[in-house]
Amino acid sequence: MVLVGFLSGWSLWNGDRVARSKRSGSGRCGWMTVERIQQKEKLYVLFHDAVKRGDVARARLELQRQGTSPSVIEYGMVVHASRVAKNPRGCLRTMKEMMDNGVRPNVVVTRDTVLACLECRDHLAAMEALSWSERNSIRTDRSSWNSVLHLLLKKGKPALAREVYALMLRSRFVRPTVHTFNILINGFGKLGELKTASYFFGLALIRTRSGPDIVSYNSLIDSCRRSHNAELIKPILSSMRHRKVRSNVRTSTVVMRLTARAISVSRDHMRETARRRIAGLYAAFQKRRDLKPDSYYINAVIDAFSRVGDVENARKVLKDAAARGVRPDLVSYNSALAACGRGGDFAAAQELLEEMKGLGFRPDSYSICSAICAVRGVEDFAAALSLYEEAVAIGCRITKPLMNALLLSATPNFQQALALWYRLLNDGQRPGRSGFEALIRICGAAGRPDEALRVTYAMEKEGWEPDPVLYRIFLVGASEQKPPAPTRTGWRQPYLYLLRVRCRAFQPVELPIERIRIRW
Repeated sequence: MVLVGFLSGWSLWNGDRVARSKRSGSGRCGWMTVERIQQKEKLYVLFHDAVKRGDVARARLELQRQGTSPSVIEYGMVVHASRVAKNPRGCLRTMKEMMDNGVRPNVVVTRDTVLACLECRDHLAAMEALSWSERNSIRTDRSSWNSVLHLLLKKGKPALAREVYALMLRSRFVRPTVHTFNILINGFGKLGELKTASYFFGLALIRTRSGPDIVSYNSLIDSCRRSHNAELIKPILSSMRHRKVRSNVRTSTVVMRLTARAISVSRDHMRETARRRIAGLYAAFQKRRDLKPDSYYINAVIDAFSRVGDVENARKVLKDAAARGVRPDLVSYNSALAACGRGGDFAAAQELLEEMKGLGFRPDSYSICSAICAVRGVEDFAAALSLYEEAVAIGCRITKPLMNALLLSATPNFQQALALWYRLLNDGQRPGRSGFEALIRICGAAGRPDEALRVTYAMEKEGWEPDPVLYRIFLVGASEQKPPAPTRTGWRQPYLYLLRVRCRAFQPVELPIERIRIRW
């Protein structure tokens, strides 16, 4: 924009001088002839075309043909040509050449150089441009510093980001603002450094006049979510109320996601506590008329209910979203299907699949996997098999979680699971180690340690060594037997002992051979 405005103004000014000289008949325009003005204008047009193409060599040649010393604007155009050519080092060389020729770069030139480095993702060149500008007392703008900090944190360079921040504190032209601290809090939070993010949040309280804004609080809460630290949520929210910072939809979304991850739902009474807390947060959000939900918030609420297996509330949120003008997407339906899978509600999963197809969403591997998990609640292996065939027919990618869910749907019939295993192999699928673990679990549910021992030998042929985790998986399957059957008695007890030995789930002194040696 600056380049076009400069050339347009220069052309209009020279065109007016040429017209006045022609009317007077003198053939001269001040100290320049009409022909010289026209030739210089032609050279500027050629120079401008070379800059637009990113031809740095041609642009420098046109500058030399003008026969005058380049100004800061013309040097800035050469820097822009290097930026178009994706050559950030060329921009740096041009800036140093300007200083050698007595032309001081301005803030536009430095910004163009930093942007060239950012577009090429060359963080070292960007840091060099900023440090060189500071050493030579060349003015820089705050957006360049913030952009470099954002790039360093995005590339996972926290140590370099700290160096740039320290250099920014020593700068004579810029000072960190709330936007700068927001970039630091968000960047370090995504890297899992909650302490560093909290440190910069405290600096935002001290070093800025207005203090942290809603973006700062949201970034800090998101850092807590990534670090699985729910203890800081209450002090953060109380600080927001004390400073009279009103929460927005993103705040509610992050708090909902953190609440869903922090609450343990391993037991039934904890599941009910979690469900009530999530429902309370959703009801409090609905009471606020100044907040309008978006798809991210709706997905967070559905995912929270799916983690506690609350199918009814998950489907209710879907209906409320449509009523409030938010169109659910594929993620929303996948989260609701996950609730059906955890709750074992296959009828609701079928209805959701039909509703998805009616809205034009094609089920993906996650959708089919959740629906197959819901089949375990009704123990209908034929329905799980039909879902797998449907996934193959629509071209859905068959993932390992989907294959594991399909194998577990055959519980406790090990022969069905084994036949399904061979069918997957014939279809070109590779269940992998997790597939073997699913077979071990089915053996535990069927009370067949002898078949589990065969599976461990098959695993070893494929290159996976049996470990104590497999034995624990077998015991998990044994706890799912209906009715519970003893696995340590009867003719299968020796196979159970051999399975334990194969999986190395023992202490050395527990082996009978060790006792024999001690006796001997």
